[in-house]
Amino acid sequence: MLDWLGVDTAQYNHWEWVLLTTLKPWQWLVFALVSVGFAYLFWRNLKRLSSRRAKIGLYLLRWLAWLSLFLLFLQPAISLQKVVRLKTHLAVLVDRSRSMSLPLSSTQRRQDAAKSLFADHPDLWNGLTSKHTVHVYGFGESLQPLSWNGLTSLPEAKETRTNLAAAVNQTLDELGNEGLRGMVLVSDGMENPTPGRRVRLDDVQQRLQSAGIPVVAFLPDADQVLSDLAITDVHYDNFAFVQNKAMIEVVLKSRGLPESPVTVSLTRDGQPVTMKEVVPKRDEETSVMLEFIPSRVGRFVYTVDVPVPQGDVVPQNNQRHVIIQVVRDKIRVLHVTGHPDYDLQFMRRLLKRNPSVDLISFFILRTGNDFTGAPENELALIHFPTEQLFQDELNTFDLVVFQNFTYRGYQMEQYLPNIRRFVQQGGAVIITGGDVSYGMGGWQGTPVEEIMPFRIVAGRPEYDEQAFVMQVTAEGLNHPVTALAPNAEATKQLWDHQPALLGINLGLVPRPDALVLAVHPRLTSYGKPAPVAAVREVGKGRVLALATDATWVWNFPGVGQGNHAETYRAFWNNAIRWLIRDPQLQHLKLTTDKDRYQPGETIQLRVGMTDLHYQPMADAGLRVQLRRKGHKGWEPSEEGRTDAAGQAMFRLKAPDEDGLWELIVSASGSKGQTEQGEALVFVEQDSQELRQTAVAWTTMKGFTEATKGALYSMNDVPETLPFPDGETRSIGNRRDVPIWDQSLTLAMLVLVLGLEWWWRRRVRLS
Repeated sequence: MLDWLGVDTAQYNHWEWVLLTTLKPWQWLVFALVSVGFAYLFWRNLKRLSSRRAKIGLYLLRWLAWLSLFLLFLQPAISLQKVVRLKTHLAVLVDRSRSMSLPLSSTQRRQDAAKSLFADHPDLWNGLTSKHTVHVYGFGESLQPLSWNGLTSLPEAKETRTNLAAAVNQTLDELGNEGLRGMVLVSDGMENPTPGRRVRLDDVQQRLQSAGIPVVAFLPDADQVLSDLAITDVHYDNFAFVQNKAMIEVVLKSRGLPESPVTVSLTRDGQPVTMKEVVPKRDEETSVMLEFIPSRVGRFVYTVDVPVPQGDVVPQNNQRHVIIQVVRDKIRVLHVTGHPDYDLQFMRRLLKRNPSVDLISFFILRTGNDFTGAPENELALIHFPTEQLFQDELNTFDLVVFQNFTYRGYQMEQYLPNIRRFVQQGGAVIITGGDVSYGMGGWQGTPVEEIMPFRIVAGRPEYDEQAFVMQVTAEGLNHPVTALAPNAEATKQLWDHQPALLGINLGLVPRPDALVLAVHPRLTSYGKPAPVAAVREVGKGRVLALATDATWVWNFPGVGQGNHAETYRAFWNNAIRWLIRDPQLQHLKLTTDKDRYQPGETIQLRVGMTDLHYQPMADAGLRVQLRRKGHKGWEPSEEGRTDAAGQAMFRLKAPDEDGLWELIVSASGSKGQTEQGEALVFVEQDSQELRQTAVAWTTMKGFTEATKGALYSMNDVPETLPFPDGETRSIGNRRDVPIWDQSLTLAMLVLVLGLEWWWRRRVRLS
């Protein structure tokens, strides 16, 4: 036929019938209805004929003519194609995680069984490669292509994560569903996904089912039970308080070992801390709580370990290391208030609710000049113990708060130099305003005024009762006390929307070495905005002064106006942390992206530098050194400089040797300021892969059955795998040759119509 049509078929190897006109469903319905109508009319027109043979012949001729016309309307053609036969695709995924290094027997490991699976069954794999294009991958934390020939000599499995579902999903993305006829999975089936990259196995299973791709899995023998006592998890807080009880929860799991007592030990820097005896339940998790009391402030590595019992095949999972930051003991605070008010109520509640504060609080309900009308021994209220507090016990406090307080009337004059000395030697003081504070409390000219951030001007107006919203200064937007948001702009927005403070003490002039954090929006003091909050460093100590006693409005009325009470808590907690020199508020801040690294992994160290007023220090010189804790040798150092925001980022390669490592940073500013900081990181091979020694036979069985695949043991390999044979077709060149407009086709149609007309004339129907 093709030769009759005069078509050159040399470059084609396949042809098929096609229609160049396609009809929509409703058009086919119209054709069917019209055909039924014509069938009725055709037959009715033949009722006058008496010859049954003539009726049938004419009826068939008419139908042939009708169908021929409709077929010409559809424009039949011959499609010539150059068809290329292609092999279908298979994917082979081999687990390269550390759990594959676990033993199966005294002479074989899981990865050895995987190598034997490919080396000992060449006919099976050669049969697959002859029928399919096979793509080979190794997977652990990521998917990596492998060579087919290299499967029998794979290097040691060292991947620290098993992203099994993610590897299957990525394989589908790379190869595509079309043309992929199956997948071979060689693994123990245990998942240990990378945080943030978890892919649900159920989702991958549904994708495989929809695409009709079977999975054949080879797992270690399900009957093999490893004898192992493992620390599977350790739960702990990153922070602990010195001289306060802390706890570490250790989770053990015993498999294939008899139930017998074991001792769980906790050590710090090789020195024993505590221990506890427990009997781990067979094939179940057992939790052990270890209680201890840190004795020193600092960042320490604590080690949890259990002895390796006889027959334990994975001793690597019998020890864990954790890094805990031990901070200072409870902050001892002396809180003294001139008389009860809202500010006292909220401040006292804040301090009492803070678990790290040991509070001694006094507020004055009567003075020695008050007339009581009753004998002294019949009064419940005690005298204010000035001598005991400000001479005998003063140095035992970390922080002293004078809240709207005056010393007059309590025989305190002789103890005021003690307060000045307390600050100079490292103590901290908070002074707030009010109707008996500053000039109204007679503090001018006293030793306490000498340590204040403000100088009290005698004879000036002392108090203004008008409400105002304080304005945080440019320095205050970055200072730890008033910087309550991640950046200066957000901090300003927060303070601008706080409720108005109810009054301010006047007659206060900031000292030259003080830092003003907030000012009054309208009132001035000697040509400058009247100060509301200021800080000052005196000797080794620090002082915070507020020219108001109304910060309580940030809590109570503020919440009623839609703000958060967190502003009040954050301000005062920040103030306390700064005053007691919290290590987290040092001028040189070092932050690593995590505490624990794999050998060779990148350590990201962020360095932040501020000047003495906590403003970002740009262009400060930095030097970073790395050494193992307790050793003298240094790794090669790196140098850099801070940017305009006082920040710098260093990326260092984690050493190959496991252990605790120190990052020492030395910084020098343009004004002669020098700082040094230290960060600790632990370098170790992640043993998470070795803590779960089971084989996920049940999970993989459900997975392979759902995809209509199969599950086999690595030691029980079938002769063939249940993958469909076949090939895919790819059409290269194509040409459509129409036949509806050929002269012979038209002649045949005319012949049919003419024959029908001649027959009708003969039987006298027309």
